[in-house]
Amino acid sequence: MSKTLTIQLSDELEEKLLIQSKKLNLSLEELILQSLAKSIKLIDSYEDDPILPLLGTLRFENSDVGENHDHYLTENLQQELKIDIAAWDLLKTREDKTWSLVDSTSFIVMKKFDIQEALTTDHHFEQAGYIRLLK
Repeated sequence: MSKTLTIQLSDELEEKLLIQSKKLNLSLEELILQSLAKSIKLIDSYEDDPILPLLGTLRFENSDVGENHDHYLTENLQQELKIDIAAWDLLKTREDKTWSLVDSTSFIVMKKFDIQEALTTDHHFEQAGYIRLLK
């Protein structure tokens, strides 16, 4: 069984759809029907998406991320650069240790966030004054 549906298209939308239908060698009706079928398949695929229930539930302090993307990206890169510089400086001052840059970076971040315990077996964390939870 099929139904007839009448839709009203703006001139601009009709023009774009006609161009696309010619490229694909389809009638305007066939193009619209294919697009609707693809949309339904896409919607059906969302039903199993574990992220879907979270949509609309998360709130951010900054609602202007789209407009100020470059600013926030630059700000975060500057923070990362500061952490990298501090990690390298720590390594230079502790040449008696066999710490890696990853160790040193971890110590800088832990200090910044006042974290005292690490879920690790790495004894370097104890050398740096942290509590190693896995021994």
